[in-house]
Amino acid sequence: MHVKTTAQSSPLRCFFIAAFLTFRVGQLDKSKIKANGLLVLYAAMTNDNKPPPPPPPPPGRQVREHVPPPPPPGRAVKGDIPPRSGSRPASRVSHTRDKNEIRGAGELRASSATIGVASSAHQLIDAAEDFLAALEHLVEGTGSRLGRACPFMGAWALGCALKSHLSRRRLSDDDLKKYGHDLQELWRKAAEFDLPIPSEPPHWCVLLDSLHDWPYRLRYPSDCNGYISPVRKEMTAELRTLIALVKTATP
Repeated sequence: MHVKTTAQSSPLRCFFIAAFLTFRVGQLDKSKIKANGLLVLYAAMTNDNKPPPPPPPPPGRQVREHVPPPPPPGRAVKGDIPPRSGSRPASRVSHTRDKNEIRGAGELRASSATIGVASSAHQLIDAAEDFLAALEHLVEGTGSRLGRACPFMGAWALGCALKSHLSRRRLSDDDLKKYGHDLQELWRKAAEFDLPIPSEPPHWCVLLDSLHDWPYRLRYPSDCNGYISPVRKEMTAELRTLIALVKTATP
């Protein structure tokens, strides 16, 4: 069948073309088609930049909104205590399960303090205890190279302990330097200043003095083929008793 195209059939053909485009595109509206059959296209710009909506959930399935879980008991939620107005920060305290434990931040102010140097008596008795601890460690050890180290530590422990007692009896550092490393004289002077020890030094003190004082054979063993030192365990026990007496003596 031949269809004759005339000017009168143009509006009808435009109408069918518009209906076809409306069905295919799905973005046109019937109100946008005028009576004369001319198609006016309007760009739908309102929803071009928005993402498409999510698809609906399948039937029978419920969508729940995500809700953060509550904090565990005993922990403070951040921001539960508003800061105070002013220059000082607010103290934040979180209550825990243990009632005796308090955690937080705040301010602590203390009065001015002065850091001083310990007295000579305290420093000397501390040094004596250090040398005694080293001696006890050496005595418990084994080996043939400990013969010089044990009397060396014992002599220094004895000298520091006796000088500590004399320093507590108001002898100055210059007075103590006059005695040098003379352990026998330090022993007699400590006994004179009310330390509860015999007035004359015992044999182990005399042996230590012969090695510790001039000519300092423990440190400079020149022209020396041998020496006699106290028994290690006996000397250690006597030094331990002497240091305890110095620490408990009445100043």
